Amino acid sequence: MCASHRKHGNRQGHRVRFLLISDTHGRLEIINELAGSVQADAVIHAGDFGFYDDASYERLSDRELRLQVIHSDLPPFTKGEILNLDGNFLPGIAA
Repeated sequence: MCASHRKHGNRQGHRVRFLLISDTHGRLEIINELAGSVQADAVIHAGDFGFYDDASYERLSDRELRLQVIHSDLPPFTKGEILNLDGNFLPGIAA
């Protein structure tokens, strides 16, 4: 058994469980929640982490701003109101 297996408590024959996740858009708490729920040994994040501060929003593209609204915890009606300000309708979002 190699040192890394001993260090991490893995035994020979232990299958490593990976959690593959992407596009958390600033909701970093979901990584730990999901890793715990599936008992992941390792997490691979392939997508937008979404580290933003108040000044970041001025530099984001319209597309990224829309994604921030879509993936937010806002109620569907509020999301629809915000997303329809420019006259475009997004399927699945109540206007």
